[in-house]
Amino acid sequence: MVLAGLGVSGRAQAFVRHPVDDRELASVREGSAVAADAYGQAEQRIRAGDWVGAEQLLAGARELNKDSFLLARRHCQVLTELGRREAAIAACKVALSGMTAMDERAYVGALMSGGKLVEPKDLADAVHAATNAKRLQGQPFSDAAFCEIAHHIGDDAMFTACLTGLEKNAAGYFETKRWLNARRSAPSLFVVGWLVLAAFALFSLGHAFWGWFRHPPARARKSGTVALFAFALAFGGVCAARHALADAPPPFQLGHFPINHESPESHIPTTEQRNADPLEFGYFLQDLSAEALKAERKNDYRKALKYWRASAKAVPDEAVGFSHACRAYQILGERENAIQYCAYALKLHGVTTEDYLRFSELMVASPTDLTQAEIRDMDTAIEHLREQANGAPPAAVMECQLGVKIEDEARLARCTAVLAKSAPNDPHTLTFQWSLAMKRHDYGEARTLLTSMAKTPMTGEAIETLRAATEKASVWWRRPFTDARYGFGLAALIGLGVIWVFRKRGQFRDAPPPPTASPVT
Repeated sequence: MVLAGLGVSGRAQAFVRHPVDDRELASVREGSAVAADAYGQAEQRIRAGDWVGAEQLLAGARELNKDSFLLARRHCQVLTELGRREAAIAACKVALSGMTAMDERAYVGALMSGGKLVEPKDLADAVHAATNAKRLQGQPFSDAAFCEIAHHIGDDAMFTACLTGLEKNAAGYFETKRWLNARRSAPSLFVVGWLVLAAFALFSLGHAFWGWFRHPPARARKSGTVALFAFALAFGGVCAARHALADAPPPFQLGHFPINHESPESHIPTTEQRNADPLEFGYFLQDLSAEALKAERKNDYRKALKYWRASAKAVPDEAVGFSHACRAYQILGERENAIQYCAYALKLHGVTTEDYLRFSELMVASPTDLTQAEIRDMDTAIEHLREQANGAPPAAVMECQLGVKIEDEARLARCTAVLAKSAPNDPHTLTFQWSLAMKRHDYGEARTLLTSMAKTPMTGEAIETLRAATEKASVWWRRPFTDARYGFGLAALIGLGVIWVFRKRGQFRDAPPPPTASPVT
């Protein structure tokens, strides 16, 4: 089980709510107070260690609200604790619609549960989810997920790296303590071997010293030689053990299929090789991912890209390698290459909501106007995402991004109506609503939305930028030039004025001359 060995109080810490969860729970309560109350009771059962009771309450709450990522994630975590791996994975897949780092962490826990070596596909999904959890910077969720993976597959290098991250970002977090305890309680065979050698060497040193002390000098040279060798072996063994305990062991490959580190794409196992030994091929994929992640931790995305491209070539029918390559290209600023890989990932098994959103970000980041073909591609992706379970909110985000880019009021009205129900206080929702208000020249509504933004985690600098744009556009003399209604109104006034002048002129022209006075006779 994912939290075994922590005790009830320690294990319950995994279910402490994040501020994002508090907002989601408030949304759940608006839809169903019964579901929210059941969730609260489930948390109490969790703290008491009653996992069965908590599972029943969460299952009932989810019947009342099938779309809540918080309810689905908690259900996933409790099912993982109960050892119901498949049900836990299914619940976590629903939770992933929330697009939070906590959902990704829970999903990794479910994938790694069960006590058996996971399939290569599940391992790839777990690495993908752990990487996605990095979206919440300075938080422990990604490192904790990688520690879960490393512990499951026995990767000491990955384990040391993630543990270092946990100690740096969240020294007091329960997962940090958990994995520190796991490291202390399960030393590697490398460490154990050196400690055995050191113990043997110390015994030999003691025995040699005793021989030197009790026997005549004729044997002293022999005993001295043995003693010197034993001392060297003991010192080397102790130093090696200390080094192994303190630092990560040298990098190694889990599998037997070699990696060409200069050009990983040039040396991919053939179909016959992977079919003959699928487990070794799974290890090969893990080795590629480990090297890519190692490079990413050093911010060497050019190097990481080589391994992600090799992963995509090795498994061309799965989205994982393509989506990671897309992200690396995006960070490197190579938009066209990123779009190519993201677009391909959208057609494959394992595509995630984040892949769709990244594709959308890349498309609307075009420095020029989108072509009709690009708009059709965006619309197609939006429709595919909308058809998936819990896909309506993220599809609305994509539609709003497109609406802002092409200044389409109808799209903005449609997508903001969806987001207003699913995430009414989210900064993205408020920003899209502000864009719609500005498009409609409804500056009063725009100012109201700016006030709402100030109550969110949105930065003050961003709000001030929007406020300045609002004030600039709402200046009275600009309105005839920015709002067609004012322009038509002004044109109508000018037209009426011209007509009035000409009519008056005509009246003056056609009026009979005033009578002249008769001369006095």
